[in-house]
Amino acid sequence: MVASMDCKLAHWPAELRVQDGISEGQYEESLQTELPKLRAACEQYWEKGHTTPSNEPVKITFIVCAKRHHTRFYKPTDKPGQVVNPLGGTYVDKDITESYPWDFYLQSHTALKGTARPAHYIVLHDEVIKHEASKPRGNNPPVRPADLIAQITHNMCYLFGRSTSSVSICPAVYYADLACTRARCYLMDLYNNTPQAPQAPPASAGESALENWQKSLQARLDLPANVKDHMFYI
Repeated sequence: MVASMDCKLAHWPAELRVQDGISEGQYEESLQTELPKLRAACEQYWEKGHTTPSNEPVKITFIVCAKRHHTRFYKPTDKPGQVVNPLGGTYVDKDITESYPWDFYLQSHTALKGTARPAHYIVLHDEVIKHEASKPRGNNPPVRPADLIAQITHNMCYLFGRSTSSVSICPAVYYADLACTRARCYLMDLYNNTPQAPQAPPASAGESALENWQKSLQARLDLPANVKDHMFYI
């Protein structure tokens, strides 16, 4: 899948984007809003002198990770009425999934206690997986796109920096949650509405006052140059 890698370990020209925090009613809105911005960001990156060996446009696969659902999987045992959690790496892509969009369930971890909760992945847009699955692999049979995306996602679940084993959801989602939690700390006085928090200007103050207020909040989230390219928040 990875055609090249730059000095910052970014993979080009293929990118998998996994996103959390989107409800079912926001799938189309998120796709229509964020996919063009992703393409624009890639084009802006190229304009700064970063190119790929083949000069191909970036291929993007957009996946939503849903955690809050009530689907559970169980493995029967030899004892009547007793079930256990399935093994890590179990995934389901038929019978209980939707016909559209393309989705699957993946239990990538081994639960230490209680019932394991699989992650639900919804593929809203794909330019990578089906393209890679269609490539010839010598005498080996062709790979199903559903098997390929499940394997890639499961392999990624072993790459979380805080764990030496597989985690329950794709690390990209974990890292996004950690980054947002750290950003919230920088704006804690605003969330708690303390007297020291900068107050939003009234509507009568005009757009310039609102822009200045927004810039003051953004300044709190601007990171120093020596840490902005590092995952300090983990």
